[in-house]
Amino acid sequence: MRALRVLVATPFLPHPQADHGGGVYLALLLRALAERVELQLVANCQPEEISLARDMPWFARIDAIPVPRLAAPTRGRRALEHARLAWLWGARRLPLLAAKLRRRAALRALHDGLRRRPDVALLEFAVMAQYLPTLRRVPTILTDHERGGHAPAGVLGGDFGRARDERLWRRYMHRFYPQASLLQAVNEGDARFLAHTLHRSVEVRPVLVDLPARAVDVAQSEPRALFLGDYAHHPNSEAATFLAEQVWPTIHAKAPGAELWLAGPRAPQSVRQLERIAGVRYLGFVADLYDLLRRTRVLLAPVLSGDGSRVKVLTALAHGLPVVANARAFAGLTVPEAAGRRGETAAELATLALGFLDDTTLAAAAGRRARTWAESELLTDAVVEQQLQRMQTLVCRARR
Repeated sequence: MRALRVLVATPFLPHPQADHGGGVYLALLLRALAERVELQLVANCQPEEISLARDMPWFARIDAIPVPRLAAPTRGRRALEHARLAWLWGARRLPLLAAKLRRRAALRALHDGLRRRPDVALLEFAVMAQYLPTLRRVPTILTDHERGGHAPAGVLGGDFGRARDERLWRRYMHRFYPQASLLQAVNEGDARFLAHTLHRSVEVRPVLVDLPARAVDVAQSEPRALFLGDYAHHPNSEAATFLAEQVWPTIHAKAPGAELWLAGPRAPQSVRQLERIAGVRYLGFVADLYDLLRRTRVLLAPVLSGDGSRVKVLTALAHGLPVVANARAFAGLTVPEAAGRRGETAAELATLALGFLDDTTLAAAAGRRARTWAESELLTDAVVEQQLQRMQTLVCRARR
């Protein structure tokens, strides 16, 4: 019996060294699936990125079709792109992020993928749901990573634009999500929300993170707290600003030798300027994640907006680093209190973080508990096997 042919569509190139959690998470999934099925990948990326990724043995087995991003825009190109987005956002009523991913090149790539006769298609992230009508000839699985997408900050520079974009996301969900043969979310809470909103069943496919061969040694780290994320994603910029301006001053007053490191790419000037606050340091993108985590004592990662499961939280726990965050950051996770401490206000978060920054023994014990939890709960094989069974079920139904 031949292996399943699976077409995967993503808004970026999955890669284990991606500078955002979604890219790392999907790379782990594809790496595991590539051993069991024939994979085609349609990804929004440049052809040279595909060439570099082929250095990885598992990726070399994937038939990848790039959807090239727009070239560096001239003034005229920028004007045309703005006009295109305004038309899609205004007349076609697509949310702004979905409009940015609405590309003729993507349609051509998907049609190319369909000519290779896939058995089933996986679409990842809300922005890819708009391509479900193109794939109606094959069973489809849409995985929602954040409760139907989110409105970016500053749409048209004000509350009106953001409110309209939120309405467009709700309309988008009702328009496209029902066209998927199967709908998945990344945690139970999001699945319940989508099921209630769309009046249909929604399955859960948990987020995957890699367990490093060895945990970091928190006992050897300096008193440093870490926040990391892709700052082009508004909730990350929002959280970094909140930490630096409202949480860190309390910590610095009691532990002047401690530092808050802000790591991650694409930070706006407002985040870079947070270094003006005593004890705050902006690092930018750090390629060696293990080295970054081993030099810190706690991940400080509250989430003020957005939904889904936080890859940064799971990654820290997998490395044996304790986490201090709010309930929203731990959504869908059953992390023991010893490893992941919860606080909602700036004062509560500061007190909890200080506990780890001041007490190496306490932090080290929490790190060991985090690693033990990760080893028992973050089971890649089980998640992949579940995904394979769901695909096979859809294919069998379609053949009948």
